[in-house]
Amino acid sequence: MRPASGQSGEHRSPGTETMDEERARRQSHLEYMRAEVKKRIQEKEMKLEEKQQTLQSLGIVQSVRSEIPLVRSEIPLSMAVQKLKKVRKTRELIERLQKEIEVLKKRDAELGERPQADNNTHFLQNFLYFCVPPGDENPTGLPKTLQNQSPKENGNQEFLQKNKTRVNTPCYGMQNVRERDQLLQYSHPLNLDPSTANIWLHLSAGNKKVTFGEAVSSYPDHPDRFDWWFQVLCKEPLCGTHCYWEVEWSGEKVEIGVAYKGISRKGCNYQGLFGRNDKSWSLSCSYSGYTAWHDKAKTQIIAPTCGRIGVHLDCPNGTLSFYSISDRMTLLHRFDIFCTVPLHAGFWVAPNSSVTICSLNPCDH
Repeated sequence: MRPASGQSGEHRSPGTETMDEERARRQSHLEYMRAEVKKRIQEKEMKLEEKQQTLQSLGIVQSVRSEIPLVRSEIPLSMAVQKLKKVRKTRELIERLQKEIEVLKKRDAELGERPQADNNTHFLQNFLYFCVPPGDENPTGLPKTLQNQSPKENGNQEFLQKNKTRVNTPCYGMQNVRERDQLLQYSHPLNLDPSTANIWLHLSAGNKKVTFGEAVSSYPDHPDRFDWWFQVLCKEPLCGTHCYWEVEWSGEKVEIGVAYKGISRKGCNYQGLFGRNDKSWSLSCSYSGYTAWHDKAKTQIIAPTCGRIGVHLDCPNGTLSFYSISDRMTLLHRFDIFCTVPLHAGFWVAPNSSVTICSLNPCDH
């Protein structure tokens, strides 16, 4: 007889979970997610009310014609134009907030239907909607093959078959490139820190590889763990000198980041998302291209995608550089960065995606 949920069987391996325990863990995370969604709805409703009050303070009612007196009034034309611009911008924000609230409430209702615990596709469709970084061309954040797919159409195996990992084949032949040879002398060994990994991320290859898993991992509770964003940090602090590392990535999307240890680990706000706050920087890599992020500011990068990325943190000169490593070394983006306290490398990983920290021993190049 199988032991009851939460009890250890006589021959049970350490760190494993029964199906009931895995289902309970997933349900617990689903409940947490719904609470966060409700919190986000409340925040947006408060912001909506604030913007509506702004319109009222400008003497505007919900009518396009009410803008006309602003131009015909006795105030200087330049002031009237500025006021009109503010009105229109506020109205645009109101419309956007209303649409976001409508979508969030719809998703909240879907989550309340309690999807079957064994249907990973349904669970991920709801979960991923709230857990993808902003700025994607895909507004839902889901793989395009999944957007119009009914949760009930397929089981988990068929889901994985239809959404096979995209592999951006890495290219080498860099032995004679002087710049890379110079950077390799600063190679810094990195190891992923399990205590920071989101429960949907699986670590392997001696904590050198992170993959988005099919189910949650049985990590113990830890205050350093990212509980919302699909992120993990590396253990080794980086500060005061030159540090260089390379990673190979594959899949729908990953983000290669650098962050202060004090970056937020809890909740769905952007204070914990690489590149969307003043405590982190990131390079977003997908099959459609690259985007550099810092403090919510993004820079689109036009360059062929490649499966190997080099990162150089130059603390003495205050720069953070990202390179694509193919038949030649190409600078993708360079940040001005002045680190007064140690930084940590980190990664955000989408479903069907992975990142591997490369070995840079002399024998490898």
